[in-house]
Amino acid sequence: MGITLIVVPHTLDYDEFQNYIEEEYKKLTGKEIKTKYKYNWKTFKRENLDLSKFL
Repeated sequence: MGITLIVVPHTLDYDEFQNYIEEEYKKLTGKEIKTKYKYNWKTFKRENLDLSKFL
């Protein structure tokens, strides 16, 4: 169905989430994420976008 599930270990710090997800995605799919934005995972925000609005 084209869905890639990435389980993020609870032992990671917030600032490690994004790199872990990007690395796991590459391992699982063989593809790199083309558009990379840095997110603040504590607040679910990136510049000009508030992800909490979608939750």
